[in-house]
Amino acid sequence: MTTFVDSIVFLVSGVSRLAHSGDTIQISSNLTIGAPISFTSDNSNPILTQITVPGAGTNVGQNLTIQAQSGQSQTGSAANNNGGNLILSSGSPGTGGSGSAGNVGSVQLQAAGTTIAKVDQNKFYSTKGYSRNVTPVTSNYEVLLTDDLIAVGTITTSITVMLPSSPNIGDCYSIKDTKGLATTFNILALGNGNDIDGVSSYTLSNNYECLDLIFTGSWSII
Repeated sequence: MTTFVDSIVFLVSGVSRLAHSGDTIQISSNLTIGAPISFTSDNSNPILTQITVPGAGTNVGQNLTIQAQSGQSQTGSAANNNGGNLILSSGSPGTGGSGSAGNVGSVQLQAAGTTIAKVDQNKFYSTKGYSRNVTPVTSNYEVLLTDDLIAVGTITTSITVMLPSSPNIGDCYSIKDTKGLATTFNILALGNGNDIDGVSSYTLSNNYECLDLIFTGSWSII
């Protein structure tokens, strides 16, 4: 653990630069850190931010990327070559004293300083709407793990939508007849080895019908 209590030394173009506690440290390029960084315990609301460059004309804000470690490229077979997880964690409550126990902090997602979503130890909360991933389909289709809403468009024959064979618990998919053709051309949803409410398949046969599914060990209609 690396704790910067009073000062920190940066090496810039081979020249040492000293920054003291309370100073603003400006870095014009990438910063590579090989050990954990801990802010002093009495530091109030430390902020990692990019400066705003003043000036006339177009000034498009640049991206700030925080990335976990990538798996190392190797030749031959590798036993484990996974990328690292990016973990965002809130703070735990303090202990001791005679007062009531404190609360666990939340992880908050903000846009321009406004919280639009947060996660605490019990729930995910959103203050905004959300946009779903739509996959247009006009013929037989095998659902990918990355799919969400399968939007069946103009079809001229009955089609089959094959659900994933190895879904994860909690995976959800929707299959929707978007053109009102399911009565004439049925849409067959196949469980692909997992039953759909106790049967191997489900047929959408009503115009504009929608089938909402969640995997609970088998496919359940919701």
